[in-house]
Amino acid sequence: MKRVTLHPEAEEELRTSESFYEERDGHRLALDFVRRVEATLRFIAEYPERFPRLPQYRQVQKARMTRFPFSIYYINRDRDIWVIAIAHGKRRPGYWEERI
Repeated sequence: MKRVTLHPEAEEELRTSESFYEERDGHRLALDFVRRVEATLRFIAEYPERFPRLPQYRQVQKARMTRFPFSIYYINRDRDIWVIAIAHGKRRPGYWEERI
């Protein structure tokens, strides 16, 4: 299993989204969100080729999360998985492209 490394802005997206769910619906929903992110990251680390590549950026792959409208964008590098974004599916499409 590969090590997963988050871009600093992806880490911030995780924390911001966690805070949003905490404020909106309480600790239980925020905890569920974080657990689903962590589960998706573990799955990516174990099966990095499982998810589709983006047509416009062949090195970037996209894993959609369950229950929450988020996708994790990542690059499967030789030594690790580089997570470039934990992005909401309906907000600011493509904003993370400058991180590639």
